Amino acid sequence: MAQGEYRWLPYNALQCVGISVVPDNLPITSPPQMIVVTVDQLPELVSGESYICKFNDLPVGGETVDHVIKCMTPENSAIPPIPPKESHVTMTLSLFASESGVNFFRANFSFYSCSRFDLCSSCVSSDWSCDWCVYSNRCTHQSTECTQEDIIVAGNSNPGASSVRGPGFCPQLRPQTEEVLIPVGVPSDISVPAFNLPDSPQMNVTYQCDLTVEGVKQATIGTLLQNDVIQCNAKEYLYSGDTQELTVRLTVSWNGDRQLEDSAGFTVTLYNCAVDRPDCSRCLSNETARPELECRWCGDQCAYKEEDICTAMGVALDSTDPCPPPELLSVYPESGPLEGNTVIEITGTNIGRHFQEIHSVIIGQKPCDLTGLEDHYVVGQSVRCRTPDGNLGDAQPITVYIVAVDSSVENPRAVRFKYVNPTITGFSPTLGPAAGGTVVRIVGTSLNTGRDIAVVVGGVKCDIDTESINETSVECRTGNSSVGAAGKISLSIDGAVRNSADMFTYKANPTVENVHPRRSFKSGGRRLNVTGTGLSVVGKATILVRRKNFTNEEDCMIMSNEYMMCVSPAIGLSEHLASTCTSEVILGFWLDGVQLTSWSTSLGGRTFTYCPDPVFEKFPGEEFVVEGNTRDSQLTIKGHIDISAINRSEITVTVGSEPCPIEVLESSIITCHLPDEEPDGLDANGQPDPTAIPSAVVHWYGNQKFTPGRVVYPAYSTPIIVGVFVTALVAATILVVVMIRRYIKQKRLLRSLNNRLLNRIRELQEEILEAASKLVPGPSENAYRGSRHKSTPKRKTVALNNKINIMPNDLQIGFNLLDMTRVLGQGAFGRVYHAILRDFPVGTQQDVAVKTIQDTSDSRNIIKFMEEGLLMKNFDHPNVLPLLGLTFNPEGHPVIVLPLMSNGDLLSFVKHQGKALTVLQLLGSVLHVARGMEYLASQHFVHRDLAARNCMVDDQLVVKIADFGLSRDLDESDYYRSSDKQAKLPVKWMAPESLGRRVYNTQTDVWSYGVLVWEIFSGGRKPYPNVANADVYDFLSQGHRMNPPKFCPKKISEIMRRCWREKPKTRCSFQQIVRELEDLVAWLGSGGPTAASEPRRPHQEPVESADIVGESSVPCLAPCPPPPAHVSHADPGSPQELAPRRETNSETQRGPSYSNLSQVHANVYLETKF
Repeated sequence: MAQGEYRWLPYNALQCVGISVVPDNLPITSPPQMIVVTVDQLPELVSGESYICKFNDLPVGGETVDHVIKCMTPENSAIPPIPPKESHVTMTLSLFASESGVNFFRANFSFYSCSRFDLCSSCVSSDWSCDWCVYSNRCTHQSTECTQEDIIVAGNSNPGASSVRGPGFCPQLRPQTEEVLIPVGVPSDISVPAFNLPDSPQMNVTYQCDLTVEGVKQATIGTLLQNDVIQCNAKEYLYSGDTQELTVRLTVSWNGDRQLEDSAGFTVTLYNCAVDRPDCSRCLSNETARPELECRWCGDQCAYKEEDICTAMGVALDSTDPCPPPELLSVYPESGPLEGNTVIEITGTNIGRHFQEIHSVIIGQKPCDLTGLEDHYVVGQSVRCRTPDGNLGDAQPITVYIVAVDSSVENPRAVRFKYVNPTITGFSPTLGPAAGGTVVRIVGTSLNTGRDIAVVVGGVKCDIDTESINETSVECRTGNSSVGAAGKISLSIDGAVRNSADMFTYKANPTVENVHPRRSFKSGGRRLNVTGTGLSVVGKATILVRRKNFTNEEDCMIMSNEYMMCVSPAIGLSEHLASTCTSEVILGFWLDGVQLTSWSTSLGGRTFTYCPDPVFEKFPGEEFVVEGNTRDSQLTIKGHIDISAINRSEITVTVGSEPCPIEVLESSIITCHLPDEEPDGLDANGQPDPTAIPSAVVHWYGNQKFTPGRVVYPAYSTPIIVGVFVTALVAATILVVVMIRRYIKQKRLLRSLNNRLLNRIRELQEEILEAASKLVPGPSENAYRGSRHKSTPKRKTVALNNKINIMPNDLQIGFNLLDMTRVLGQGAFGRVYHAILRDFPVGTQQDVAVKTIQDTSDSRNIIKFMEEGLLMKNFDHPNVLPLLGLTFNPEGHPVIVLPLMSNGDLLSFVKHQGKALTVLQLLGSVLHVARGMEYLASQHFVHRDLAARNCMVDDQLVVKIADFGLSRDLDESDYYRSSDKQAKLPVKWMAPESLGRRVYNTQTDVWSYGVLVWEIFSGGRKPYPNVANADVYDFLSQGHRMNPPKFCPKKISEIMRRCWREKPKTRCSFQQIVRELEDLVAWLGSGGPTAASEPRRPHQEPVESADIVGESSVPCLAPCPPPPAHVSHADPGSPQELAPRRETNSETQRGPSYSNLSQVHANVYLETKF
């Protein structure tokens, strides 16, 4: 045939071309053999040409006769293996004409293995010529492989003529027609019908039954009965699950591993009468135990009737017998409003076998309505009813009457229900945005009563926080209303309505107008000043940032109606944005129910930009060596910082425990002036450690830092030191006389300088008062009369020292505005007067305290007096006493003017009030002090004399820290003159390191705070009552500590112990103390147990005559937890609040005041002998 010519199979339009393959499958173990491919109208080939057979790509031998092509199957080794879990493998049979090479026929050819079938039914139902040998328990394509005695079940695909053909002739279990119930623990047999069982006497067939219970087979022997029934011999079956019934699969095998087939699945139900049937009612009720289980109540247990407990007692109650009388255990709720209508649920045992057995429920003498509550009935366990109205008084008994089987009425032991009268005494806040979302706290009595509680605020539903409900308060979140709408709080308890006396007003929704600055590093933490309108009505403010699927948020602090302070949230940036600034973020706010979630995109020009975090380099070798004169040394830190996202006040550098003032701040470098002398390093807790090498640390935003390495100051060798010492000794001998003369001269000069300084201050005040008198003429022409106009004296300030400057505002009180009335206290160093300050501002007068200095002969004392007073002028915290001003009396001596604290000092207040103070008030006092000290610590100020006598209490019971060295001699017995005969030390309030080494820091203030807490909770007793001042240090050095006062709350005792730990770094910080006290106050305020009800450990019981215990007798407490990251040194909010801090303003009242809490919790008293 010429190249390019093709020949087609002939086609007869009257019929299709027929192609067939016989056979189309063979056993895989068969030797190679011819298969026949018949092709109708197969064309003849020219001489020398032939048809070719292939299995897959393997050519095989063959021949062509007429229209038949015979192909030889491959050798067994050429056949692919049968895949796992399959019974055959398929090869592709194809035909080619040698003259064209074109494949004109393709078909699947299967090689199978009957041995892959292990069940009779699957064997004889397969597509292959397989038979099942019953006794041999095997599937084969050659029945001759079966034994002579074997029963052969022919396969459906086997062309043989056997009548025993198909799965219907396989040995198998009959389909199950009824449920098989087996009680646990009772020997039981099981009958299983079957058919086609092997019955050859020569085989000696045995049977076994298997129940798979909770994954474990429980087996027993089976016996063949007549009619092909296999009886599984009696056996006790058990299961451990806490379920009444357990359905399991039963399988039957014969002669070991030969399984009787079970297409439907034969199951057995195991059951345990005792599970969830703890009483007679639930044991015998048809609703909880179906009759066919045959459960009985035997004594005090539900059991199957044949169990030993039932047969041994001889008395087994069934459904025809009466159960024991009901026993009532509880009622919920335990109280409800006087109006009734409360749906109560009474629980117990034997409360009827069905609802119709409940004859009646009686509360006191009135019936409780059962109508419509049948669906809530739980057999034997509980019943619900709706209470009638009632009266205040003792709890009323509840009785449930049951109709027994014999129609008698059983009267059980009663439980009690109490009628109360819920009241609303107040709520806060009284304002909120019209958009809702304000959390309103409703205060009253008996608020945790009844079942269904609802609140409406000004006609709008208020969603209740169910976890907030307690006896004295309920919290809910307001819904959406209209601006200006107002209404009372309406509280509904089971339909009984109580209304508040005051109104809640929905104010205009708050707005956010500006955010500054609008750049931050991606790790966040930058302080943002947010301005807007109506912010004071917001209870919770949140700032959030979004970018694609990322969202993060931070809480904000409301400062005023137009201002709140937020911090930028951290944000995650993809790699391609991590090295550049991006504005692809959305900044928003949640202000209660006002959602400004897209604030930055709502108007143009509001973009907020995130920049990469600063990256600084480590020092070479992680050390910076100081060379040359350390007084002029600078520290250089290299790196990269986007200075558009930070200002100089937001970044600092420290070296060990000392600051390194920044002199240069650029995008690639920071330069700061090193401390002149090597500072202490810091230990692992951030506390100064003289033995540690100081490290340089860069701080920014107050929440991020980087340590480039250590800073090594120069050290001198021993020979140099010896040489310097000898030289210095000689020089000292020569200079000693000169130094003495210079000292005398300098002392005179210093006295002269002090006198000149005092004169300058007096002159400055005279200029200020003269300028003010010209602005506001009147009877007091040389006195400042409250004008808000600023005078401009020639001297703007006077530097008292390198830390304190006297400003014009400090000197605006004229002494003639003060009317002295009486002496409040007097000591060796000075006096404290009560005075009336007039016309400050104009037209007003206020009570003030005036402090004077006693010894005015030495100008150093006067300057020291002024320094200690002016320390207070920079403090701004509600729990720190502020300074009103400084003035001079007619003799030219300075006096300090302070607000008058009407309740005097805290120590006297506690002593005077005695038992009238509640636990919450005492906790509030020590919390106020802790907040004030937390603030002072944040300002790096160490008080050094913290004690109850040095804290003041105003008319609102707000405690303020005072007396920064000004009145330490009001009680001479509290102080001890040290060996230098000059310094007077409050030894009983001092830490051991202060007594031994004169070390003063925040940790020593924490120790003093623990003593202050002891003072407060002991009713004002003096610490260490049986230890003399001179013996305190030895006493503490031996490990002794004071016992907590009697009935002191355990939490407070633990705080005291942790304040008095020997190692300063293990003492708690004021941040931690504030957090724990706030949690404790909130817990007690929400209905926690009183201090008097707390169990006491034996070692905590104080000795009346000693109040002292060795430290070894106190078990170790866990280390203090680290301070939370969110603790802020900002204004903690209203000082009148005892709950955790919340913001207040002139328009709102959030949370109960100090005095309100004492009324709400008037029953919580500290039972201490004062």
